Amino acid sequence: MYKSKLTKVIVSLLRRILGVTRSGAKRLMRAMLRTLAAMARRSRLPVAGFVLPTVTMVLLVVILLTVAIVLRSFDRANTARNVRVNQQVLAAATPALDRAKAKIQFMLDQTQGRGTPSDTDLYREISNALGASGGSDSYTFGDEERLLLRQDQDGDGFQVTPPNANNFVIERNDEINTAWRYPVDTNNDGSPDTFTLYGIFFRTPPRDNVRTNPTFGDFTRERKPLEARTPPMSVTAINRNCAQGGGTVASLAGDSGWYRIDGKLKKSFFVYTVNVPMTGDDARLNPSYKEFTGTRSFSALEYQQDQNRIPIANNAVVYEDDLDISPGPNLNLNGRVFTNSNLLMSGANNANSIRMYLVSSPDSCYYDQENSKMVVAGNLVNGFAANNTVKNPVDVHLFRKKENLPASSRTADFLGRKLEIKTSEQSATNPTLDVLYNNQAYAARLSLLVAAQIGDPATNPPEENPNDPPLVQQQVREKLQTREQALTEYFKSVTRKVPFAEVPLNRDATAGFGLPWSTPPGTSPILGSQTTLRPIDAWNIPSDANTGLSLNTSKLEATNPNPKPPEEETFLGDRVVVGNNLPAKRWNGIELSEDAEQVAAPWNPSDPGPRERSSQVTKIANVGSTDRGGFWEQAAAKNPRNLLDGEGGLRIITGAGVYERLNSFLPPPSWIDPSGATSNTFTADTATYDDPTTPTPEQFPVVWPDSMPMSPLGPGAQVYNNDPGLPAGSSRWLNWPGTSPAPGTAQPPGGLPPEGLPLVTLPGSIDPNTPQYAKGDLRMRATVVYHYAGGTNPTPAGELNDQPIACISSYYDPSTASTARNLSTLPTDLSGDPTLGVQGTQIGSNNGITYDRPYDSSARPQGIATDGGNGLLSGSGDARLDAQANLVFPMVGLLTNL
Repeated sequence: MYKSKLTKVIVSLLRRILGVTRSGAKRLMRAMLRTLAAMARRSRLPVAGFVLPTVTMVLLVVILLTVAIVLRSFDRANTARNVRVNQQVLAAATPALDRAKAKIQFMLDQTQGRGTPSDTDLYREISNALGASGGSDSYTFGDEERLLLRQDQDGDGFQVTPPNANNFVIERNDEINTAWRYPVDTNNDGSPDTFTLYGIFFRTPPRDNVRTNPTFGDFTRERKPLEARTPPMSVTAINRNCAQGGGTVASLAGDSGWYRIDGKLKKSFFVYTVNVPMTGDDARLNPSYKEFTGTRSFSALEYQQDQNRIPIANNAVVYEDDLDISPGPNLNLNGRVFTNSNLLMSGANNANSIRMYLVSSPDSCYYDQENSKMVVAGNLVNGFAANNTVKNPVDVHLFRKKENLPASSRTADFLGRKLEIKTSEQSATNPTLDVLYNNQAYAARLSLLVAAQIGDPATNPPEENPNDPPLVQQQVREKLQTREQALTEYFKSVTRKVPFAEVPLNRDATAGFGLPWSTPPGTSPILGSQTTLRPIDAWNIPSDANTGLSLNTSKLEATNPNPKPPEEETFLGDRVVVGNNLPAKRWNGIELSEDAEQVAAPWNPSDPGPRERSSQVTKIANVGSTDRGGFWEQAAAKNPRNLLDGEGGLRIITGAGVYERLNSFLPPPSWIDPSGATSNTFTADTATYDDPTTPTPEQFPVVWPDSMPMSPLGPGAQVYNNDPGLPAGSSRWLNWPGTSPAPGTAQPPGGLPPEGLPLVTLPGSIDPNTPQYAKGDLRMRATVVYHYAGGTNPTPAGELNDQPIACISSYYDPSTASTARNLSTLPTDLSGDPTLGVQGTQIGSNNGITYDRPYDSSARPQGIATDGGNGLLSGSGDARLDAQANLVFPMVGLLTNL
């Protein structure tokens, strides 16, 4: 019973547990199923729309990718098209740019020896103002036409003045002709179908020139299309503390159009070029032209070129020949040094007694690297010209930018940055005296080259020769120089100088060469013609074999200036630039080149090179030109418009003198028949001079030069009576009148008697107040002084017809100490030594006395003519001037007042 009940209880419990388990399992199953169902539903949601979003997304990506690729391809095609267009534009514009650059360089070369040219000077040159009438236009090439460009720049109508007019001012002219066009064939069918037009623009706007205005010196308006678009650019930082900002009106040098930037004078030149297709009207202008048949388009290009010059005033020392700096005492020199030859430096007594400082302090506006350069066209030598032994080091300070100087020790660092010129730091290793240039040898070579190019004098070579270089032809054509002068300047640019190591003193520098028409015939030293005209290579190329020198091309050590010049100086060669005697133009086997040449040497120990060297030769204005009426005399008479014009100055003109035979104590001059046809001797009392080199018979009167005695020798001498009225048969030689002074007394001029010489007035004499026999043929000499700002300028004659501000006597008789002194009748005794001799009353000098001008410009000679019968000059309006114009010296027939 017990077991049965217990069993029932257990069974009942198990049933309950089973029921609970079943119900729990069901509930769990249902819960799990619900969960799985929910999960299934969530998982089936995206599956339900899977196809459409995916396809859309893929299509969108494909479309975007395709569009990107297409756009990219379009962009690449556009880029390629632009590149092609750029190539075509550059290809079409390059010839025009090359032409423009050549014209700019030629224009600057033409004005190189005349200082810094103003805009007016440049325009007159390139506009062909000098050659406008008659001569050819050097700036218009064979296939080109000049174009006129006009614009009313000030709104006052077109103001046009010819460039060769005296009142021409380029800044206020509304027309320029510095544009050209030429035809080109763009499709290679043999017929031009496009015009290439290009123009050169360099003008600056006008400026206020009223000194009392507060805007004096400022531009009066904005830049116009006929002018350069912008000022030149600076390649270095400008000192912010300086008053003149680079490229602003404050940095303009006068009204020249040149800007003071980077220690140089800079000027911007703009070139615009455009290609214009030809129309039917254009094609009808020339049978060879053809109307453009393709798609019409225009291509244009702008090009800016900044030219720079270093004004002569930027240099502390300028020298053409060997520059020898070797003082005994200490020498401190700050500034720029330039020589077209060698630079020799050494203290004569002590080491480092010469110090080459920079131009100024770091705070100065002139503290610029260029302003302290030492430029040597030849070689640098540590030594001096007296011997080969003295070689004392020289201190050379180096440039450092102001901002890089340490603030705490700026002065010490500034003064401590220096190197030495010494025996191990020179460009030639030869003895000093061997490196020096033999100027006589150089002149002999130039003379032979010029003579060989001019040709045989017997053939009467023309003054203008087509075989000459174009620059020479233009100089001759425009009458700026004679052919000989122009050729001399040209051959200087292609002929190196001659060291003594090559041609010692008194040796023949032209050995082996001569003139083909000489006796015996020589070999011409000339090669080429026109643009290739040059001397033989040995006279052009300064190799060691040609010069006899041993150059150390690795000296002076320098920083490689490529691709950018150094902003600071680290090596000696950064400040001292050496040209190794390279001429301005060298023959490279193909052409005459001005480019730098490579040498097998390093720039410095850390830069193996290859190194380059360039010519440092610079054409210096020929201050030695003494031609009457030549360039410099005319330039000195002009009123300068700016500081760089090289115009305006003092002209001191000493005449050859006034000559006369009538009152002279000298006998008539005599000379041998100049034609060589006879051995006859002529005398001036019965004959005149006939130049054998001219076809016209001439009858020039002959006088003695002042190399003959200017006053009688005194007692015991004889004088000659030139009175034409002397009776026939009378003796013309007379004893000198006078008695010897008492012993111990000063010798009076000429030993004159107390009563002096009788005043004999001969008819027709130009010097009636001087006694007969007191002077030779030279009667008087004077110096005339002109100043561009003094005197008067009669209108309309202009500047070149101004009147002198003073006339100063310059008759000096050096025969004795007494004759060297001024006559006692003159107000001051300025001539000779006042402690020697005695002043004379009739014989002596008239030197340094100022007189008023004798007459105004209205009495000046108005013209000149030649008498066909006797070849004499006339037409001055004054018979006395005509007579002086025809006097010649014996033997050579040289005009006394040439």
